[in-house]
Amino acid sequence: MNDPLPHQEWLLAAYQGQRAEAAQHRQNIFNAFTFSMAVLLAIAAGVVAPGHLAAQLKCMIALVTLIWWASILIFIKSQRMQSDKAMRVMRTIGHYLKLGESGALIPDATVLPPGAARKRRLSKGEKT
Repeated sequence: MNDPLPHQEWLLAAYQGQRAEAAQHRQNIFNAFTFSMAVLLAIAAGVVAPGHLAAQLKCMIALVTLIWWASILIFIKSQRMQSDKAMRVMRTIGHYLKLGESGALIPDATVLPPGAARKRRLSKGEKT
């Protein structure tokens, strides 16, 4: 086994923290999507069920639905960005600790599957 890297314990703790944060953001995305679909289906059922609704009420329902959809979309996008940021930090730490290389922390074994700790290329316009 190699000599420990400087601050290896702190980096491993930060790695686990970033991993948990990324998982939490992804769970928030799933919860928001599920909740928004339930609300939109309830709105659709409420609009379709009654035989006749006033035009003003239909417009108001459409406007509220559009605002709801936009706010959920913004929330999901912000959660995705936070998750991606946590994943980048996690990958950087994993790359530094050589968690994808055999023997870095465990003799003759990798901590992560091969390629999991590789740094991901940034897309156009994506910031670090």
